[in-house]
Amino acid sequence: RMDPEKILVVDDEVEVQKVCSRILTRFQYAVSTASTREDALKLLNQSAFGFDLVITDLIMPGSTDGLKLLHEIKKQSSELSNSELPIWSS
Repeated sequence: RMDPEKILVVDDEVEVQKVCSRILTRFQYAVSTASTREDALKLLNQSAFGFDLVITDLIMPGSTDGLKLLHEIKKQSSELSNSELPIWSS
C-alpha cells in the first residue's frame, strides 16, 4: 500500500481550511492545515517526509502574506532538493 500524498492548506479562514480538508480527504489525501505563514513554515520544516503540494491563500491579514510564503517555500524547497514543490494559490 502506498502512502497518501500530503497536502498543506494555508488559509486564515478556518471554514475554508475545513472545506478543503474535507474534500481532499475524501480523495484519500493526507491534509494538514495552517492559518498563518509562520505556522505553515513550521509544518514544512517539521514534516519528516515533506508535502507533495501546498495550497495557499495569497491575501491574509497581518504579518501573514501569501506571496511571502510562496517565496519562502520555493527557497526552502530548492535548498532541500532538486525537485520543485507544486504550489497552488487562490
